[in-house]
Amino acid sequence: MGKKFLSSLVCFVIGFFLLPTVAYADMGPKPSVHIDFVGIENKVYYITLLSKEKSTGPYSFSTEPIDESSFLVDEHKKDDLHAWQAFRNYNDIDGFYFIEYFKRCNDQNTFKWTYYPPSTFKVLIYFPEENRFATTQIQDKYAFDSYYKVSLSENQTELTVEKNYDYSVETTSLIARVLLTLSVEILIALLFGLRKKNIILFVLVVNVVTQTILNILLNVVNYTSGGFAFVFNYIWMELLIILMEAIVFSFYFKKFSANKPIKKWVAPVYSIVANSASFAIGLFISIKLPGIF
Repeated sequence: MGKKFLSSLVCFVIGFFLLPTVAYADMGPKPSVHIDFVGIENKVYYITLLSKEKSTGPYSFSTEPIDESSFLVDEHKKDDLHAWQAFRNYNDIDGFYFIEYFKRCNDQNTFKWTYYPPSTFKVLIYFPEENRFATTQIQDKYAFDSYYKVSLSENQTELTVEKNYDYSVETTSLIARVLLTLSVEILIALLFGLRKKNIILFVLVVNVVTQTILNILLNVVNYTSGGFAFVFNYIWMELLIILMEAIVFSFYFKKFSANKPIKKWVAPVYSIVANSASFAIGLFISIKLPGIF
């Protein structure tokens, strides 16, 4: 296997990694806010997030007449229009704005704002049957997808907020990606004829180090910036790991295989094939099982 083949293989792999990165301005996941409510069961109520800024994404503060054809009032038109006007009439003591987005939450005690939610906000609840409000202190989004648990106080006027992010999912994702990568790369090492115990052990140790660091960094990226940034950073980080492992494996194979020399092309080609395979399999599983990867 000569240099010409190796060069062609490298170009193919780089093209494979870079091809999925084409994107358009509004594609990819957007930041979101998810809220679970506790102690407000069996009540009809409406939820909004008051924004520190007058606008975010398509939502903005408005004094124009209410649009009765809006999707916000499709389900319970009479009651929803009343709630919409109540939110408009609300005067927040901190000067936050109602930016024309709300939800009715009588059937399930959850609220999701999945398209350009405000970064600094206050949760505001309106109880139409009692014509009263309850609100929280000022909150800031803490992750790309921020989860909260909100409870109503005993006096029924104040709301307490707790961060409610499920870190177990991130931990499971990290462990699963590392184990998958190790399994794939050891299997490919065996297919390349790398079967000596010292070589397999070295390959395993190198991959434990590189993949653990890689996946911790990817988890941080996913936590702070979301899935689109995850894929983008996954690509260039994986290319860097291919280069690093190719250099390390070339040095080790040359130094510790004197009795039965390993050909020079094995280390770089193995690094390319093994990492490309683990990347492709991981990407495939991430599409099929997005809750794990």
